[in-house]
Amino acid sequence: MKQELLLFLKTYDFRKGILFATLGFLLVAIGFTLFPNTPFGITLGMGILLSAISDVPGTKKHTYIGILTGIGLAIVSFCSVHLTKHNPWLLGTVISILIFTNSYICVYGLRASMVSFSGLLAIALGFVPLSPEIELYKSAFFILIGSGVYISVSFIINLISPKQIGEQLLVECMQLTASYLKTRASLPLSNNRDPLLKKLLTLQIRINEKHESLRAIVLRQQSKVMGSGYHRRQLLIFIELVDILELALATPINYKDIDKRFKDHSEVLQPFGTLLNTSSELLVDLSFKISNKKISHKTSELRAILSKIHEAIENYKQTLEATKERRDNVILLRNLADYEEQQIQKLETIESILSNDFNLHEAEDPDQPTKFITNQDYSLRALRDNFNFKSVAFKHALRLMLCVITGFVIGTVFEFQNAYWIIITILVIMRPNYGITKQRTFQRIIGTFIGALFSYLIIYSTPNIYLYAVITFIAMIFAFAYIQRDYLKAAIAITVNIIFVFAMVSDDAFGIINSRIIDTIVGSLLAVIFNYFFYPAWESSNLHRVLQGSLKANQKYLKEIASIYVNKKQPITKYKLSRKTAFMQLGNLHAAFQRMSQEPKSKQVKTKQLYDIIIIQHTFLSAAAALGTYIQSHKTTEASDYFEDYINAIINILEACVMGLNKQETQLDEALENIKKADTYLSDIYNKLFSQREKEFLQGQVTISESLRENLKEIKLVYDQLKYLYKLSVKLEKQVIIFSNQS
Repeated sequence: MKQELLLFLKTYDFRKGILFATLGFLLVAIGFTLFPNTPFGITLGMGILLSAISDVPGTKKHTYIGILTGIGLAIVSFCSVHLTKHNPWLLGTVISILIFTNSYICVYGLRASMVSFSGLLAIALGFVPLSPEIELYKSAFFILIGSGVYISVSFIINLISPKQIGEQLLVECMQLTASYLKTRASLPLSNNRDPLLKKLLTLQIRINEKHESLRAIVLRQQSKVMGSGYHRRQLLIFIELVDILELALATPINYKDIDKRFKDHSEVLQPFGTLLNTSSELLVDLSFKISNKKISHKTSELRAILSKIHEAIENYKQTLEATKERRDNVILLRNLADYEEQQIQKLETIESILSNDFNLHEAEDPDQPTKFITNQDYSLRALRDNFNFKSVAFKHALRLMLCVITGFVIGTVFEFQNAYWIIITILVIMRPNYGITKQRTFQRIIGTFIGALFSYLIIYSTPNIYLYAVITFIAMIFAFAYIQRDYLKAAIAITVNIIFVFAMVSDDAFGIINSRIIDTIVGSLLAVIFNYFFYPAWESSNLHRVLQGSLKANQKYLKEIASIYVNKKQPITKYKLSRKTAFMQLGNLHAAFQRMSQEPKSKQVKTKQLYDIIIIQHTFLSAAAALGTYIQSHKTTEASDYFEDYINAIINILEACVMGLNKQETQLDEALENIKKADTYLSDIYNKLFSQREKEFLQGQVTISESLRENLKEIKLVYDQLKYLYKLSVKLEKQVIIFSNQS
């Protein structure tokens, strides 16, 4: 707990919170001192706030372009509201255009959505009453000054500490990967695997998100600064983390088969779980020390556990009679041990990099790193293509516009004390998806009540204005530190901050608390109602497209695996790209399922069937990754035509799944016939090798020859994984057809 707190205090988000709070207090104080009885102190603070919102981690170029664009939209929105708010009809028209335009920008992705939020929030801030005698252009100028100060200080801090964002992302990625390893370790001996599988899928989504963020920062930096030792060190750690995830996913375990094989000998599996748990603990430990050069070597402990694994395999081998089943099980265990040894090597590499024992120049350069970066399309075509009712972004922009206008009318007609709080609540809560909107509504209301209760107790206990200032400052820090990490905590901090700001300048603090609660409830209810009834974007309407994307990604991944096995020395760039896409598409599918599960029951479509499809897809990807990882890390024999026939048949079944989603029929007779022939061929090879080993044993050769052992391991793993992939693809096709016919 102590380490986690210290880690949070070192994050970019926390330091950004300190930066914003400090600058905000200083500039507001300076503004009120130099320009008393004017709103210039407030507008300076607005400039900092609106700049901080669009400050999304990334390359320096993208970060500062985003901030400048955000503040530009904000000033236009702020001035437009002030210039028209004396004419209700004109104001309504202007607000409608501004809300739709700013919101629609989110078609360009996460950074664009935060930039657009700067413009949206400025619309609400435009209703904040300023002194009537102060010219509008001066207020806009002071907003610009506040923004300039924020950008300047942020630039200086990034010059002093350029490593911070990359380090934070690496730390978070390492800890999520450690959780994945720990959860995976619990699977073989668990009696109830469904909750663990759900947790694995959720973790994989979060890890994929971290990988994308790291690619955007680390790979772009590396492509521009190939000679930088620090950036190269970050890149190499990232590469090892991606491989660790693949190895964890690739551990070739059919759990039902494992249960059957080792029902009476579960003790042989325990060291494997111990090794994964210890690897998880080591990865967490390394994450805490990523910015600390004093690294203590602990991978020797993993090597000791690996020795115990080999001992357990030998004991298992000696305990049972020399049957074909026993030899199959021993080969399976040895393949598992190989994967664990590769995992240890990855952890040893990370440890060496962090302790400066790694030769950065001897490490292999990544193949064309910029290919792995997901580039955002900022062309006007994206705006044009989304300008229709099939687009989630278009419907969200239209829905948000109508909701804000309704909130504005309610606040005006019923003369709410601070009607713009209703608008801010709507802007913060409403999301394109109903489930996320409902979740944030709950968090916003609970956070507001908790923050209001805390504020009430403090204000009721003491009128000390200096204490209020300290609480305001601390709350502001945590509001910005948590705004993108934990919205419930952010909502609490924001509520506390707002109430104490008003408590310092108003005699009616309790009235402010009541007003805050009422405005939050009204804004939250409006957001939920409009998300449900006005142009709703139910997740079920998007499921076919997402599922199709995942199926096609698995097809491509399997093709690249087969290509490497057949061509041997083929460059692995395409393989890694297909692996990245397969991981991300599976994550997208599960994320869509999670969003749908938060929607009303009446809007959900075949959740059980879809979840079964996701589990099969995850298992399929695991089996494919096991095959791909083995092929990359071992010297393999020549691939036969039958191997290609097997792979092509599985790919054809996946294609049948895609066609089934589109209500198209396909013929698989030839593919199934090829599977039978290939299965017979591969089975014969394995039996011949097994018979060869039997002859050696009868002739007194107790220890198997190294070449025969490797050939047996190869054919055993390749044959088992092909059979497993085929079985999964057939099962997947049946489930997809059922889902397609009933959805």
